[in-house]
Amino acid sequence: MKVVHHLCGGYYLLQHNGKYYFDVNSGRGAVGFSISIALGEEQEASYMRNGTRYLKELAEFVHQEQITYLELQVDQDINKAMRKAITQWIKENIAGN
Repeated sequence: MKVVHHLCGGYYLLQHNGKYYFDVNSGRGAVGFSISIALGEEQEASYMRNGTRYLKELAEFVHQEQITYLELQVDQDINKAMRKAITQWIKENIAGN
């Protein structure tokens, strides 16, 4: 699992074994949390066609439709792998800079 793109305070796009995973910061007000989903075939195709513009739109949609996407979250093992990859990426790219 590795981070392939991020938007500070917005989202992380990760890839593992040819599949893309999307972690969106969906906090409101003082309460922060993220929603982690696997991109479907159509979402992956849209990302390939439109790049980061699509990711920004998808992040906003996930943020607006939280209830729907909470039901689509990845399983606990994938979520742990995503957290580990994001934490490592932050240590290597942001912490201390």
